[in-house]
Amino acid sequence: MLRNKNIIPILCGGTGLYIQAAISNFQYSNVPKNYSLIADLGEFSHKELIQKFTALPQNAYTAIADLSTKKRCLRAIEIATHLNTQATELPTSSAINSFIIGIKPTRENRINRIKIRLKSRLETGLIEEVKNLLQQGITHELLRYYGLEYKFISMYLTNELTKTAMEEKLATAIMQYAKRQMTYFRKMEKDGLNIHWIDGDLPFEEQLRQSKECIQQTLKY
Repeated sequence: MLRNKNIIPILCGGTGLYIQAAISNFQYSNVPKNYSLIADLGEFSHKELIQKFTALPQNAYTAIADLSTKKRCLRAIEIATHLNTQATELPTSSAINSFIIGIKPTRENRINRIKIRLKSRLETGLIEEVKNLLQQGITHELLRYYGLEYKFISMYLTNELTKTAMEEKLATAIMQYAKRQMTYFRKMEKDGLNIHWIDGDLPFEEQLRQSKECIQQTLKY
């Protein structure tokens, strides 16, 4: 619709999986439920399910799967098993004419930025936000389903973690998630999607200048 109006759509942010799903025809949500597999795995603990998942053959999905809760881990095993046993054609190129720009800081700066952002969020009401959700009737089970901030703050509010332990575990989980995203971006490149990387340690103005230059060069052709 936007293209018909001669408007170039821009998608900013999102996970690698989200971006790849947006520009290709493949949807992981189309993987059918495997009720037999779910029944076989239902009695295993969350930790045991993670171990089973990590033992599966690697594919485009395993690098970015969300294993933050038992329910999500079960679904991740379903999807990974399906992709490894069925002749499913994964996207190897963009289904639309896309141009991808990635901002890539050094590992040290990525970790430092995660710590700074998390500290800022905790100081500006993140815990209070979760308390408000609980007061509105959202359960701890549902919060843990959403993972990351909600999961670990829920564990803090139920006295399963101290505040210090919550902050440390949450920071580690976010760093691991960011690492998996970088792994997925590399997989996208191996699958034929070209990502134009911009040095994330440059000043913002220079990042913007280089991004504009990349786009202008592409629009010439």
